[in-house]
Amino acid sequence: MISNNSEIMDPNVFHSKHRWILIVSVVLFLLFMLLAVIFRNENANQPTDVTDWKGAYGAQYPYIEDYNELSSRGINLVVNNITTEPGEWERYYRAIVEQNLEIIPVLWGADQTAWTWNKEAEEWEIDINRYPNSRGAQFLQFLKEHPAFLEHTYAIYAFHEPFNPENPKLVSPSRIRKFWLQIHEEEFPNQRLLIYGESVSWNSACANGCVDFDAIGLYNFTKCGLGGFGKYRIIEAVPAKDGLLIRPGSCTSDRQRIIRAGEDLIDALYGFAQQSPPAPDGSRTSFFALIQTFAQSNPGLSYRMPRADEMYAWSTQIGLPQGNKLAGIQWYVFRFEGLYDQTLGDDRYDERGVDRWKTISDVADALYGVQGQRQ
Repeated sequence: MISNNSEIMDPNVFHSKHRWILIVSVVLFLLFMLLAVIFRNENANQPTDVTDWKGAYGAQYPYIEDYNELSSRGINLVVNNITTEPGEWERYYRAIVEQNLEIIPVLWGADQTAWTWNKEAEEWEIDINRYPNSRGAQFLQFLKEHPAFLEHTYAIYAFHEPFNPENPKLVSPSRIRKFWLQIHEEEFPNQRLLIYGESVSWNSACANGCVDFDAIGLYNFTKCGLGGFGKYRIIEAVPAKDGLLIRPGSCTSDRQRIIRAGEDLIDALYGFAQQSPPAPDGSRTSFFALIQTFAQSNPGLSYRMPRADEMYAWSTQIGLPQGNKLAGIQWYVFRFEGLYDQTLGDDRYDERGVDRWKTISDVADALYGVQGQRQ
């Protein structure tokens, strides 16, 4: 006897139901994966348990009028172009002392640097007795005559990308090492004045003994890749003929991946300095992590402003855990007229309306517990 329910055994009905089960399963799996990525990215905003941060916390190129605001939010270091005019030196330093900040002064005027090389003597013109007309020598004398200003000088800015072929002021490693020796052995012995530079120490001849502090640029916030849909650009260090090559890597929208890449970049540069011969006094280069807070449109690659949560994540998930390998972190930049489309100082609120300046305070709390109280 054949059952009236024989349609249940119809193979077409059977396969149709299985197809729907498969489709529903795939959709549920994709939803699960999406939720996992969202959770992982949100989790990247949470600070680690590290609480022994002893580094500096800085901002580059604010106005003097910004000092009070930044100091109140926990910033304790600024990098500023104080020009080559002595009157400006005193104006900046009085404001620095008043706000109890430290400064890395940049001496840029019509030229990119105030430091002048004397070819005949094969030395830098920084001794006021031998070179009384040298702006660099005059500035160092200014610091000697104002002990309070010297005390608030974290380091002096020496050279910017001295090995970059596009830089009209290329400087050889031997001359940079000579600058280090003159400052440390002749002008300010016993490390009374330190030296800061950018893009210097990944050259083998300058891994140590050229600058005391170098910068690691975490300039990851972009619109890149196919259609500009990549949110982040990896920056990586790879072996090269003269030491390390810092180069752009692939684009990604995976926050955890880009955070790991930032940690790897710091590890690579720190390790390179540690494995290289030390400076003449036995010291090794220390590093600042520069966190991008600018937007700039370029052909093929546009840098975007980070959201407030991204600023916090980069500080607490890259900078803070790497504190034993860093001299500090800095926001690059706070202001910089004429070069960038947007900066942290001019664009306070992100696209969600979140206050980026409050994030400066939140990061200070994460670093120090109490804003700006460096141990």
